[in-house]
Amino acid sequence: MTAAKPQQTYLACVRLFDKPDSTGMFIDDTARVRYTNGRTYTGRRDVPLAALDALTGHDLDYWRELNIAANTVLRAITYLRLTGTIRRPITEFGELHDFVDANTGWPGGIDHLDQDQWIYVQWLVTDLLRFR
Repeated sequence: MTAAKPQQTYLACVRLFDKPDSTGMFIDDTARVRYTNGRTYTGRRDVPLAALDALTGHDLDYWRELNIAANTVLRAITYLRLTGTIRRPITEFGELHDFVDANTGWPGGIDHLDQDQWIYVQWLVTDLLRFR
């Protein structure tokens, strides 16, 4: 009998956010890194921005661009909710497919992201929808 193989985990997204320092002032020095098994989140850790490149293989500018794209998608979702195109709250990117073609037509150059970037944006949108 062989032992079960541990489930493969992948980087899901990197969310940049403000974290209060010891004086209560917010500083822009931390990112939340979430991991997935391809279906659900499996874990997270908060890391200094300086560690992103070593941990993820991508630098801060890369993740900043994807965070901007995810927030652009979030604003578009808000607009689609206000106009009635999306008729109920959604908690993950995949639910958009019930209402719109969620793979094209986004503003701000999002349609020009490569496949890996687009997957990261989708996970990040889900993260933002669930954990704002």
